[in-house]
Amino acid sequence: MLYRNTGKRRDPPHTRDFTSHSLASIVVAASTEDDPNRPSTSAIDAPASGRPGGQRSQQSSARLLAIVSSLVAILAALSIPFLPVQQEAATLSWPQNGTLTDVEAPLVSYAPLSLDADVPCQEIGALTDTGGVLLSTAPPASPDAGRYGLLARVTAGDNPHLQVTVRDRILLSEPVSALTNCTLEIRIDNTRASVGLSDRAPTIHDGDLRPQLVGIFTDLDGSAPSGLRVDVELDSRFSSSPTVIKLVAMAVAILATLLALISLHRLDATDGRSTRRFLPARWWTFSGLDALVIGTLLLWHFIGATTADDGYQFTMARASEHAGYMANYFRWFGV
Repeated sequence: MLYRNTGKRRDPPHTRDFTSHSLASIVVAASTEDDPNRPSTSAIDAPASGRPGGQRSQQSSARLLAIVSSLVAILAALSIPFLPVQQEAATLSWPQNGTLTDVEAPLVSYAPLSLDADVPCQEIGALTDTGGVLLSTAPPASPDAGRYGLLARVTAGDNPHLQVTVRDRILLSEPVSALTNCTLEIRIDNTRASVGLSDRAPTIHDGDLRPQLVGIFTDLDGSAPSGLRVDVELDSRFSSSPTVIKLVAMAVAILATLLALISLHRLDATDGRSTRRFLPARWWTFSGLDALVIGTLLLWHFIGATTADDGYQFTMARASEHAGYMANYFRWFGV
C-alpha cells in the first residue's frame, strides 16, 4: 500500500479536542489570576438555573424598582414647570396719607399692568392761572415725560386748556372753561387706552399705550379732595412662591431619583465585581494648588464686595437698611 505525503499534519480527533480544551482552560485561568474581581470559570460555566432563587428574586425586584422609580422621577420633574405658584399681587394707590404729595415708585418693568385714574374737574381750576401738571407718571421736569409717560397738564394763558398726553399721543384737549361738574377718567391697560370726561364719550386708542411709571407727580398741593384717586396694578409676576403641590412634586422627583440610583447600584453589585469609586482617590487629597484656590476666593470675598461689579448685590443690601426695601442702588440710589 502506497501513502502520499501531502505536507499537512493531521492529529487524531481526541488529540485536537484535548489540546484546544487545555489552551482555553489556560487562557481563562490566566485572565482570572490577572483580574481578581473576575468571576471564576465555574461561575461563568454554571447554568442560570443553578443560581440561588433568592439572588434572582433580588435582581428582579431591584430591576423593577429602578424602572418604576426612574419613571416617577422623570414625570415629577417634567410636571414642575406646569404646576401653579402663589403670586403676590402688588398695587400702588395715590394719594397717600390724605395729602397730595408726590410718590416715587420706579418700576423694573417700566410699565404697569394697568392704570386707572379719576380727577375731579374742580381741581383743574386751581392750575388755570399759572398752569402746571395735573397728573404725571414721570417727574414734571423730565424732558420726555409726555413722550414715554402719562402727562395731564393745564396750559396757562387767556384760554387755558386741559391736555392729556399718553406716550406722545394727545388723547384729550379741552378748554378749562368747558369743564364743569365732571371727572377726568383715564383707563389704560395692555389692550387699549381710554381718556375722557364723565359727561361725554371718551377717546379710545386700541393698542398697548401703557405709560412708563417712575411715580405719581402733581403740582397740586394741600389735602386730597374727595373723588381723586390713582390705582396702578404692578407687574409682580416674578414675586411668587411654590404651592404645596409644586413642593411635593419637587420632593418626589428628588427622592425617586435617589431610589433609582440605589436600585441601579444593587443591580451592579450582583455581578460579583467590587464597587468602583465614584471619584478617584487622588481627588480627596489636599494639595498646595487647592490651598491657593481657596485662599484666592476668600481674599476676593472681601475685595470683590467693595467693587462696582461683584459688589452689586452687597451694595443693594446695604442701601436697603436706609431705604426700607431692596432697591436697585446703581439705578435708583435706594430712594
